[in-house]
Amino acid sequence: SISKNAQNYVHDYSYIEPPVDLPTSTATALPQGANTPSAGLQPTLSPDSKAVSPTPVQGNSSPLMLQINFNASAVNHLLQQAGKAVWQANRPMTLVWMVVKDQSGEHFIHAESREPIMTFFQSAMAARGLPLVFPILDLSDALQVRTSDVTALYPDVILKASERYSPEAILLVYIDQQNENQMTGHWQLLINNQKMRWETDGDNLENIVQTGVDDVTDALVSRYAAATDQNSTNQLLLNVTNLSGISDYAHVMSYLNNLTSVQNVQVLNVAPTEANFKLTINGSIAMFQQTLHLDGQLKAVDH
Repeated sequence: SISKNAQNYVHDYSYIEPPVDLPTSTATALPQGANTPSAGLQPTLSPDSKAVSPTPVQGNSSPLMLQINFNASAVNHLLQQAGKAVWQANRPMTLVWMVVKDQSGEHFIHAESREPIMTFFQSAMAARGLPLVFPILDLSDALQVRTSDVTALYPDVILKASERYSPEAILLVYIDQQNENQMTGHWQLLINNQKMRWETDGDNLENIVQTGVDDVTDALVSRYAAATDQNSTNQLLLNVTNLSGISDYAHVMSYLNNLTSVQNVQVLNVAPTEANFKLTINGSIAMFQQTLHLDGQLKAVDH
């Protein structure tokens, strides 16, 4: 739990050595339908802006070819100044249990499926920058989950079978495409103890999938990405253990300094296997803890 006097509360985390170097950039997601810069961002997207830089395309003489490089830190800073929500690069992994009903009956869509709906789904999720995984539907899955559990959007069985995949979110999808002129998609998103249900329909399968994925992403954005108020900050004490040397300490410092929500990192104490930091963050402490959980570099220590 978090005490009311948060700046005096010590948050204990254990360091987990990353398999590769920590990423230093973050990614952002625009709300559904945002095709042009919002009013809060337009003044900053000028030719002199440091957020973007045009780069000539090598080997191409066409004057219509332009490659634009985005400065992640500068873009995120502009979004924060405008009070817009920012996603970290690490986003909630969503496990998708999907059943399709056609003229041949009901069947699962799994990780190795080659049906068009799988292509539509993967393309839509990639466009919105959301990681997903489908169950492998091996014997263990088959013994626990039936197609009727998904078509009925019955979560209890699904939650149990999903434990082996350790997802942050679970999505149940039932697509009825018996009538190609009137197809229907039934969706249910499970996040912790929250359930959200909705439907999509039409005569275009790709549009049905895209609309459903947009709804999923917007729901996750509202939970995992938060607009930060530069004038509203919090302070907290962070105790990081399980450090094995100067390299681990350097990784932790780099990681903390590159978090979008972290405004300042102050080192209070360094010992052979642990370090104490005082952090100034934009946004809520709960959102900061959620970011640490998704990144997986620091694991909360229960007492």
